[in-house]
Amino acid sequence: MPPQPPARERLLYVHEVATGEEWDHDTRYDYESCSNREGWPNL
Repeated sequence: MPPQPPARERLLYVHEVATGEEWDHDTRYDYESCSNREGWPNL
């Protein structure tokens, strides 16, 4: 059996596990580093 990701990471996939479909939803905030260029103009 492959190792399980940490519980906090598994929460990201609750919808996919429950429905079998990927959750394709854009949110107001992006979790990717440096995605808010306006908030970090000096980067």
